[in-house]
Amino acid sequence: MTKLLRLLSAFLLLSNIAFAQSNSGEIYGRVTDEKKEGLDFASVVALEGGVVKGGGKTDINGNYKIKPLAPGKYDIKVTYVGYSESLITGVYVGNDKRVLVDIIMVKKVAGTVIKEQIITGYKNPLIKASDPGSTVKTKEQFAHTVSDNISTLIGSSAGSYQGRSGSSDININGARASNTSIMIDGMVIRPGRGYNIPKSAFSQFELMSNGLSAKYGNATGGIVSITTNGVSRQFGGSFSLQHSVEGYNTNLGSLDLSGPILRKKNKTGQKIPVLGFTLNLGVTYDKDGDPAYNKYDRLKPEVLKRIQDDPIIANPNGTGNFVRSAEQVTASDFEKVKARENGEGLGLTYIGKLDFQPLENLNVTLGTYAFYNKTKG
Repeated sequence: MTKLLRLLSAFLLLSNIAFAQSNSGEIYGRVTDEKKEGLDFASVVALEGGVVKGGGKTDINGNYKIKPLAPGKYDIKVTYVGYSESLITGVYVGNDKRVLVDIIMVKKVAGTVIKEQIITGYKNPLIKASDPGSTVKTKEQFAHTVSDNISTLIGSSAGSYQGRSGSSDININGARASNTSIMIDGMVIRPGRGYNIPKSAFSQFELMSNGLSAKYGNATGGIVSITTNGVSRQFGGSFSLQHSVEGYNTNLGSLDLSGPILRKKNKTGQKIPVLGFTLNLGVTYDKDGDPAYNKYDRLKPEVLKRIQDDPIIANPNGTGNFVRSAEQVTASDFEKVKARENGEGLGLTYIGKLDFQPLENLNVTLGTYAFYNKTKG
């Protein structure tokens, strides 16, 4: 275990760029009974991937507040003596955002059969009155989309514009792409730098178009904040390969691993993760990163070889002089192809996280990322 811990720590921390999550959010609300009466001293905790990330007790009026919370997807669990346990799933927290979650507890009645735990899915409002200039899109919303390029998914959101499919340049509110700030887990990406994150690696992204905090002074157009997957309670992973069969030759490979490295027993004797990791490796290869619907015209290979072998030929009109063979090319010497010549694009991405939580309300996340893009077209 010690060797594994050292290996993962070195692998994650010795990358060329490091970051720490600092843009924390908050979940707040009120816990009441079925008569809307506040329940005091109810236990409320926030879980990410089954791991407790924060919590506390309600006040005498049933109000609670959980912060700071890193951007991500959380479940809210509430317990109170004499009431069934309540679990609110799928609560998304953005950068510096406050999310209101009110919980109504159901009282246990003697002699009746009632569920020990009531699970309710959180419904994210389309427009938040407290934050009308922000839009949050989750991975589940893009599960069945055609594109696997995250910049294309961002460009399909309201208020944003992407000039070319696959381009990392995003225009928000009509401003230039250089006025859009891209953030990954709180770390700002330099303008013009690509970020070909696999769709399996991100948890959500938030598009902020107005009402920006003063600390985002360079983002006069808007901000795109991408949150990658968090650490899971149990070790697991996934591996995927995709290849297009329609002739455009687009390829995608992705490897995801996540789980605990070190555990400790809590007060109830249950082992909980203290140190965990998340790792994603992705690779993309496109024969043509910007194919055309009407295809491209290409000189037939046999015609090209003929021109290369005999660049000068006798004049076909029989006048006795010589002409360039390339000047004799006609429309019948061309063919339609789906991908351009020399339009290949290769992309590599690496994202790693170490999550250290020695106490319930103390969490430190360190991580690294690296991107490589090379295109010819």
